[in-house]
Amino acid sequence: MYPTDIIESANRTHWVPVFIGMLTHLIFIWVYMKGLSYFPGKNIIDIYMEQGKVLSFICLIPIIVYFVLATITTVRAYSEIINIVFLSETPLWATMLPFLFISAYISTKGIGVIFHTTFIAACVFLPLFLFIFILSFQNVDWRYVFPLFDMDYSFISNRSYYKGFFSFAGVFLFLGFIQPYRTYDRKKVLLSAILLFPFFPILRVCSHSDIWTSYLCYFSIPFCYCS
Repeated sequence: MYPTDIIESANRTHWVPVFIGMLTHLIFIWVYMKGLSYFPGKNIIDIYMEQGKVLSFICLIPIIVYFVLATITTVRAYSEIINIVFLSETPLWATMLPFLFISAYISTKGIGVIFHTTFIAACVFLPLFLFIFILSFQNVDWRYVFPLFDMDYSFISNRSYYKGFFSFAGVFLFLGFIQPYRTYDRKKVLLSAILLFPFFPILRVCSHSDIWTSYLCYFSIPFCYCS
């Protein structure tokens, strides 16, 4: 979904909208964590509840709506990919139910279990993602890197560009809910966000005819031959 949105928003020099999106992401993470640092040992709910129920309701409702929409979009998108690639004869609801049930069960066990499960999943699947990423270079046409510095900011007024922000906008909100259960170093979080950017194309694989012929996104988008 992300590669499609970026390609639709700009005709060339795709690294410009990608870089602006990345920079915006880092700025919002920094501002978010800076604000939380003024309330050590408290999560977002605790912070707002001190200001009254009315303000808490007004400020927390958008976050709740975001989480609900993000869950619906994520489960639907991943279920469709699984059905297209592996289970073409399986009803979509049958693929979505395990996603919802397993994630709901894990969440009832607490934040620690969620972190441990995420770590195990990363150890299992990241090597596969890297393998897919390497194989996807068969679609690269290096001529698409040019023009490299033809700055065109018309994408700023393009709706497709802002749709692409779903890939990272808001995903850091969970940091406001894990205190006081877990603590984290703000510098390490920012460093991790920077280091993880190259993994976005891997996590947002978009297939042609099968999973091995995937688009590249982020800095690889200008090189990718999309027929």
